[in-house]
Amino acid sequence: MPPAIPPRPDALAPERAQANLASLPGLLFPHQGQYDVPVRFCLKDRNVTVFFTPTGFTLAAFQQGQGVAVRQEFLNARTTEPVASGENATAVNCLIGDEADWKPSLPAYRRVAYPNTWPDIDVIYEPRAQGLEYALVVRPGGDLRQVRLAYRGATARAEGDSSGRSLDTDCGSLAESAPIAFLSRDPGQTIPCSFREYADGTFGFDVGAYDPEQTLVIDPVISWSTFLGTGCGSSGAAGYSSTSTATYRPGDLALDGFNNIYVIGYTDGDFPTTLGVFDRLFNGGLDIFLTKVPASAADTKWTTFLTGGSEEWIGGFQADAAGNVYPAGRTNSPKFPTTPGALDPAYNGGADVFVVRLNP
Repeated sequence: MPPAIPPRPDALAPERAQANLASLPGLLFPHQGQYDVPVRFCLKDRNVTVFFTPTGFTLAAFQQGQGVAVRQEFLNARTTEPVASGENATAVNCLIGDEADWKPSLPAYRRVAYPNTWPDIDVIYEPRAQGLEYALVVRPGGDLRQVRLAYRGATARAEGDSSGRSLDTDCGSLAESAPIAFLSRDPGQTIPCSFREYADGTFGFDVGAYDPEQTLVIDPVISWSTFLGTGCGSSGAAGYSSTSTATYRPGDLALDGFNNIYVIGYTDGDFPTTLGVFDRLFNGGLDIFLTKVPASAADTKWTTFLTGGSEEWIGGFQADAAGNVYPAGRTNSPKFPTTPGALDPAYNGGADVFVVRLNP
Protein backbone atom coordinates (compact mmCIF):
# COMPACT_ATOMS: atom_id res chain seq x y z
CA MET A 1 0.00 0.00 0.00
CA PRO A 2 1.49 3.38 -0.94
CA PRO A 3 2.16 5.81 1.92
CA ALA A 4 -0.47 8.39 2.78
CA ILE A 5 -0.03 11.78 1.21
CA PRO A 6 0.82 14.30 3.94
CA PRO A 7 -1.51 17.28 4.21
CA ARG A 8 -0.63 20.44 2.35
CA PRO A 9 1.14 23.10 4.41
CA ASP A 10 -1.35 25.45 6.00
CA ALA A 11 -0.39 29.08 5.57
CA LEU A 12 -2.47 30.05 8.61
CA ALA A 13 -0.95 27.43 10.93
CA PRO A 14 1.71 29.79 12.39
CA GLU A 15 -0.98 32.32 13.37
CA ARG A 16 -3.01 29.59 15.02
CA ALA A 17 0.10 28.32 16.78
CA GLN A 18 0.80 31.79 18.15
CA ALA A 19 -2.73 31.96 19.52
CA ASN A 20 -2.34 28.46 21.00
CA LEU A 21 0.95 29.36 22.65
CA ALA A 22 -0.53 32.50 24.20
CA SER A 23 -3.25 30.40 25.83
CA LEU A 24 -1.07 27.50 27.03
CA PRO A 25 0.29 27.33 30.59
CA GLY A 26 4.01 27.03 31.25
CA LEU A 27 5.83 23.72 31.63
CA LEU A 28 6.13 22.33 35.16
CA PHE A 29 8.73 19.57 35.50
CA PRO A 30 11.05 18.04 38.13
CA HIS A 31 14.41 19.59 38.94
CA GLN A 32 17.36 17.41 37.92
CA GLY A 33 20.23 18.71 40.04
CA GLN A 34 21.22 21.77 38.00
CA TYR A 35 21.34 24.06 41.04
CA ASP A 36 23.10 24.06 44.39
CA VAL A 37 19.96 25.34 46.14
CA PRO A 38 17.19 22.87 47.03
CA VAL A 39 14.99 23.34 43.94
CA ARG A 40 12.42 20.56 43.54
CA PHE A 41 10.43 21.64 40.46
CA CYS A 42 10.76 24.26 37.72
CA LEU A 43 8.05 26.08 35.80
CA LYS A 44 9.15 27.66 32.52
CA ASP A 45 6.92 30.07 30.60
CA ARG A 46 8.51 32.31 27.97
CA ASN A 47 10.96 34.68 29.72
CA VAL A 48 9.81 33.51 33.17
CA THR A 49 11.14 30.63 35.28
CA VAL A 50 9.60 29.72 38.63
CA PHE A 51 11.71 27.62 41.02
CA PHE A 52 9.82 25.69 43.71
CA THR A 53 11.78 25.00 46.92
CA PRO A 54 10.64 23.61 50.29
CA THR A 55 10.08 27.16 51.64
CA GLY A 56 8.16 28.71 48.72
CA PHE A 57 8.93 29.77 45.17
CA THR A 58 11.29 32.17 43.41
CA LEU A 59 10.20 33.74 40.13
CA ALA A 60 12.95 34.92 37.76
CA ALA A 61 12.28 36.82 34.54
CA PHE A 62 14.76 38.26 32.09
CA GLN A 63 15.21 40.44 29.09
CA GLN A 64 18.44 40.95 27.24
CA GLY A 65 20.85 42.46 29.75
CA GLN A 66 18.66 42.50 32.86
CA GLY A 67 16.31 40.42 34.91
CA VAL A 68 14.35 40.46 38.12
CA ALA A 69 13.74 37.91 40.86
CA VAL A 70 10.75 37.81 43.22
CA ARG A 71 10.31 35.27 46.00
CA GLN A 72 7.13 34.21 47.77
CA GLU A 73 7.90 32.78 51.21
CA PHE A 74 5.86 30.84 53.77
CA LEU A 75 6.32 32.33 57.25
CA ASN A 76 5.96 30.50 60.57
CA ALA A 77 5.40 27.38 58.51
CA ARG A 78 6.70 23.85 58.25
CA THR A 79 9.46 23.11 55.75
CA THR A 80 7.50 20.96 53.32
CA GLU A 81 8.58 18.86 50.37
CA PRO A 82 6.45 19.85 47.37
CA VAL A 83 4.68 17.05 45.53
CA ALA A 84 3.65 17.19 41.85
CA SER A 85 0.59 15.55 40.33
CA GLY A 86 -1.51 15.52 37.18
CA GLU A 87 1.10 14.32 34.69
CA ASN A 88 0.28 15.53 31.18
CA ALA A 89 1.30 14.34 27.72
CA THR A 90 4.19 16.79 27.20
CA ALA A 91 7.72 15.36 27.24
CA VAL A 92 10.58 17.55 28.52
CA ASN A 93 14.17 16.91 27.40
CA CYS A 94 17.13 18.60 29.12
CA LEU A 95 20.22 18.22 26.89
CA ILE A 96 22.74 20.08 29.01
CA GLY A 97 26.48 19.48 28.83
CA ASP A 98 27.89 15.95 28.54
CA GLU A 99 25.64 13.21 27.21
CA ALA A 100 25.94 11.32 30.50
CA ASP A 101 24.15 14.25 32.19
CA TRP A 102 21.28 14.51 29.70
CA LYS A 103 17.76 14.09 31.10
CA PRO A 104 15.44 12.98 28.29
CA SER A 105 11.70 12.39 28.53
CA LEU A 106 11.08 14.06 31.88
CA PRO A 107 7.42 14.20 32.92
CA ALA A 108 5.47 17.44 32.91
CA TYR A 109 2.83 18.10 35.56
CA ARG A 110 -0.27 20.23 36.02
CA ARG A 111 0.21 21.19 39.68
CA VAL A 112 2.56 21.14 42.64
CA ALA A 113 1.34 20.98 46.25
CA TYR A 114 2.85 21.78 49.64
CA PRO A 115 0.90 19.55 52.06
CA ASN A 116 0.40 20.77 55.63
CA THR A 117 2.41 23.95 55.18
CA TRP A 118 0.53 25.04 58.25
CA PRO A 119 -1.42 22.44 60.27
CA ASP A 120 -4.31 21.18 58.10
CA ILE A 121 -3.56 23.82 55.45
CA ASP A 122 -2.11 22.94 52.04
CA VAL A 123 -0.79 25.31 49.36
CA ILE A 124 -1.27 24.26 45.73
CA TYR A 125 0.15 25.92 42.60
CA GLU A 126 -1.09 25.40 39.04
CA PRO A 127 0.36 27.03 35.90
CA ARG A 128 -2.03 29.21 33.94
CA ALA A 129 -1.59 31.06 30.65
CA GLN A 130 1.11 33.65 31.49
CA GLY A 131 0.51 33.22 35.19
CA LEU A 132 0.39 31.04 38.27
CA GLU A 133 -2.73 30.21 40.27
CA TYR A 134 -2.28 29.29 43.89
CA ALA A 135 -4.81 27.97 46.37
CA LEU A 136 -4.85 27.60 50.13
CA VAL A 137 -6.85 24.54 51.09
CA VAL A 138 -8.00 24.88 54.71
CA ARG A 139 -9.29 21.57 56.04
CA PRO A 140 -11.40 21.22 59.23
CA GLY A 141 -9.11 22.10 62.13
CA GLY A 142 -6.95 24.47 60.08
CA ASP A 143 -6.53 27.97 61.50
CA LEU A 144 -6.39 30.61 58.76
CA ARG A 145 -4.91 33.09 61.25
CA GLN A 146 -1.66 31.11 61.11
CA VAL A 147 -1.22 31.77 57.40
CA ARG A 148 1.40 34.42 56.73
CA LEU A 149 3.22 34.97 53.44
CA ALA A 150 5.70 37.53 52.16
CA TYR A 151 7.12 38.70 48.83
CA ARG A 152 10.81 39.55 48.65
CA GLY A 153 12.13 41.57 45.72
CA ALA A 154 8.78 43.27 45.04
CA THR A 155 6.55 45.81 46.79
CA ALA A 156 2.84 45.00 47.06
CA ARG A 157 0.23 47.73 46.75
CA ALA A 158 -3.54 47.78 46.33
CA GLU A 159 -4.67 47.84 42.69
CA GLY A 160 -7.45 50.44 42.36
CA ASP A 161 -10.90 49.25 43.38
CA SER A 162 -10.40 45.67 42.23
CA SER A 163 -9.31 44.28 45.64
CA GLY A 164 -6.34 42.82 43.80
CA ARG A 165 -2.73 43.85 44.25
CA SER A 166 0.20 44.95 42.13
CA LEU A 167 3.65 43.52 42.94
CA ASP A 168 5.96 46.28 41.75
CA THR A 169 9.60 45.90 40.68
CA ASP A 170 11.93 48.12 38.68
CA CYS A 171 11.26 45.85 35.68
CA GLY A 172 7.48 46.10 35.74
CA SER A 173 4.70 44.71 37.87
CA LEU A 174 3.14 41.36 38.55
CA ALA A 175 -0.62 41.39 39.04
CA GLU A 176 -2.17 39.41 41.89
CA SER A 177 -5.91 38.99 41.51
CA ALA A 178 -8.37 39.47 44.35
CA PRO A 179 -8.70 36.16 46.19
CA ILE A 180 -11.84 34.08 45.73
CA ALA A 181 -12.99 31.83 48.58
CA PHE A 182 -15.46 28.94 48.48
CA LEU A 183 -16.16 25.60 50.10
CA SER A 184 -14.80 22.62 48.17
CA ARG A 185 -18.24 20.97 48.20
CA ASP A 186 -19.86 24.05 46.62
CA PRO A 187 -17.35 25.95 44.43
CA GLY A 188 -20.11 27.95 42.78
CA GLN A 189 -20.99 29.73 46.02
CA THR A 190 -18.32 32.28 46.90
CA ILE A 191 -17.52 33.57 50.38
CA PRO A 192 -16.31 37.15 51.00
CA CYS A 193 -12.49 37.17 51.04
CA SER A 194 -9.70 39.75 50.92
CA PHE A 195 -5.98 40.12 51.53
CA ARG A 196 -5.00 41.02 55.09
CA GLU A 197 -2.00 43.36 55.02
CA TYR A 198 0.33 43.54 58.03
CA ALA A 199 2.57 46.45 59.02
CA ASP A 200 5.74 44.44 58.39
CA GLY A 201 4.82 43.95 54.71
CA THR A 202 3.61 40.36 55.10
CA PHE A 203 0.08 39.28 54.31
CA GLY A 204 -2.62 36.74 55.01
CA PHE A 205 -6.32 36.45 54.23
CA ASP A 206 -9.64 37.48 55.80
CA VAL A 207 -12.75 35.48 54.97
CA GLY A 208 -16.40 35.78 55.88
CA ALA A 209 -18.34 33.30 57.97
CA TYR A 210 -18.25 29.68 56.80
CA ASP A 211 -18.81 26.19 58.20
CA PRO A 212 -15.47 25.21 59.84
CA GLU A 213 -16.40 21.54 59.44
CA GLN A 214 -16.03 21.98 55.68
CA THR A 215 -12.89 22.45 53.57
CA LEU A 216 -12.30 26.07 52.55
CA VAL A 217 -10.41 27.04 49.37
CA ILE A 218 -8.83 30.49 48.85
CA ASP A 219 -7.76 31.06 45.27
CA PRO A 220 -5.72 34.08 43.95
CA VAL A 221 -3.86 34.21 40.61
CA ILE A 222 -0.45 35.81 39.93
CA SER A 223 -0.16 37.10 36.35
CA TRP A 224 3.01 38.09 34.48
CA SER A 225 1.24 38.99 31.22
CA THR A 226 2.40 42.63 31.58
CA PHE A 227 5.66 41.85 33.37
CA LEU A 228 8.99 43.00 31.96
CA GLY A 229 7.60 45.44 29.47
CA THR A 230 9.82 48.51 29.07
CA GLY A 231 10.70 49.04 32.71
CA CYS A 232 14.15 47.50 32.42
CA GLY A 233 15.06 49.57 29.39
CA SER A 234 15.84 46.62 27.10
CA SER A 235 14.11 45.11 24.13
CA GLY A 236 13.91 41.43 24.99
CA ALA A 237 15.80 38.32 23.97
CA ALA A 238 15.46 36.47 20.71
CA GLY A 239 12.74 33.87 20.48
CA TYR A 240 10.08 34.81 22.96
CA SER A 241 10.69 38.53 22.72
CA SER A 242 8.58 39.55 25.71
CA THR A 243 6.37 37.94 28.31
CA SER A 244 3.63 40.35 27.33
CA THR A 245 3.26 39.33 23.68
CA ALA A 246 2.43 36.28 21.61
CA THR A 247 4.15 37.47 18.43
CA TYR A 248 7.47 36.16 17.13
CA ARG A 249 10.12 37.39 14.75
CA PRO A 250 10.50 35.75 11.33
CA GLY A 251 12.59 32.63 11.90
CA ASP A 252 11.28 31.94 15.41
CA LEU A 253 8.60 29.60 14.01
CA ALA A 254 8.96 26.65 11.61
CA LEU A 255 6.33 24.39 10.06
CA ASP A 256 6.74 20.73 9.07
CA GLY A 257 4.84 18.77 6.41
CA PHE A 258 2.08 17.87 8.86
CA ASN A 259 1.43 21.45 10.06
CA ASN A 260 3.12 20.92 13.40
CA ILE A 261 4.66 24.17 14.67
CA TYR A 262 8.17 24.44 16.10
CA VAL A 263 9.20 27.44 18.20
CA ILE A 264 12.76 28.36 19.18
CA GLY A 265 13.99 30.86 21.75
CA TYR A 266 15.93 31.41 24.99
CA THR A 267 14.98 30.75 28.57
CA ASP A 268 16.81 31.57 31.79
CA GLY A 269 18.56 28.54 33.27
CA ASP A 270 20.06 30.01 36.45
CA PHE A 271 18.60 30.17 39.93
CA PRO A 272 18.95 33.86 40.90
CA THR A 273 21.16 34.60 43.88
CA THR A 274 19.91 38.20 44.21
CA LEU A 275 16.32 39.37 44.65
CA GLY A 276 15.01 42.39 42.78
CA VAL A 277 16.75 43.58 39.60
CA PHE A 278 19.95 41.81 38.56
CA ASP A 279 22.26 41.96 35.53
CA ARG A 280 21.82 39.28 32.91
CA LEU A 281 24.41 39.94 30.24
CA PHE A 282 24.28 36.56 28.52
CA ASN A 283 27.23 35.46 30.63
CA GLY A 284 25.94 31.96 31.24
CA GLY A 285 22.75 30.30 32.35
CA LEU A 286 20.63 30.92 29.24
CA ASP A 287 19.23 27.77 27.64
CA ILE A 288 18.06 27.40 24.07
CA PHE A 289 14.63 25.80 23.94
CA LEU A 290 12.66 24.18 21.14
CA THR A 291 8.94 23.45 21.48
CA LYS A 292 6.65 21.42 19.23
CA VAL A 293 3.01 22.53 19.14
CA PRO A 294 0.42 20.74 16.99
CA ALA A 295 -1.59 23.53 15.33
CA SER A 296 -4.90 22.14 16.61
CA ALA A 297 -3.70 20.87 20.00
CA ALA A 298 -4.50 22.16 23.47
CA ASP A 299 -1.03 21.31 24.81
CA THR A 300 2.58 21.21 23.68
CA LYS A 301 3.93 17.92 22.31
CA TRP A 302 7.47 18.27 23.63
CA THR A 303 10.02 20.83 24.74
CA THR A 304 13.80 20.39 24.60
CA PHE A 305 16.33 22.58 26.45
CA LEU A 306 19.76 22.69 24.80
CA THR A 307 22.84 24.32 26.34
CA GLY A 308 26.45 23.82 27.32
CA GLY A 309 26.12 26.07 30.35
CA SER A 310 27.71 29.19 28.86
CA GLU A 311 26.78 31.46 25.93
CA GLU A 312 24.75 30.26 22.97
CA TRP A 313 23.29 32.28 20.09
CA ILE A 314 20.54 31.10 17.77
CA GLY A 315 21.25 31.66 14.09
CA GLY A 316 18.19 29.92 12.68
CA PHE A 317 16.42 26.60 12.42
CA GLN A 318 14.32 24.48 10.08
CA ALA A 319 11.97 21.52 10.35
CA ASP A 320 11.62 18.85 7.68
CA ALA A 321 8.63 16.81 6.54
CA ALA A 322 9.58 13.91 8.82
CA GLY A 323 9.49 16.03 11.99
CA ASN A 324 13.26 16.43 12.44
CA VAL A 325 14.35 19.86 13.66
CA TYR A 326 17.68 21.50 12.79
CA PRO A 327 18.75 24.44 15.01
CA ALA A 328 22.01 26.22 14.15
CA GLY A 329 24.02 28.95 15.82
CA ARG A 330 27.19 29.68 17.81
CA THR A 331 28.37 28.57 21.22
CA ASN A 332 31.06 29.55 23.72
CA SER A 333 30.39 26.44 25.82
CA PRO A 334 33.14 23.81 26.11
CA LYS A 335 30.41 21.32 27.13
CA PHE A 336 27.90 22.04 24.39
CA PRO A 337 25.98 18.77 23.80
CA THR A 338 27.41 16.53 21.07
CA THR A 339 27.00 12.88 20.10
CA PRO A 340 29.47 10.20 18.95
CA GLY A 341 30.12 10.49 15.24
CA ALA A 342 29.68 14.24 15.09
CA LEU A 343 31.87 15.95 12.50
CA ASP A 344 33.74 17.87 15.23
CA PRO A 345 32.65 17.03 18.80
CA ALA A 346 35.36 19.12 20.49
CA TYR A 347 35.14 22.77 21.49
CA ASN A 348 37.82 24.73 19.63
CA GLY A 349 37.71 27.99 21.60
CA GLY A 350 36.01 31.25 20.83
CA ALA A 351 32.56 31.03 19.27
CA ASP A 352 32.13 27.64 17.61
CA VAL A 353 29.37 27.11 15.06
CA PHE A 354 26.92 24.29 15.79
CA VAL A 355 24.26 22.48 13.77
CA VAL A 356 22.04 20.01 15.63
CA ARG A 357 19.45 17.52 14.45
CA LEU A 358 16.70 16.72 16.96
CA ASN A 359 14.16 13.98 16.40
CA PRO A 360 12.49 13.65 19.82
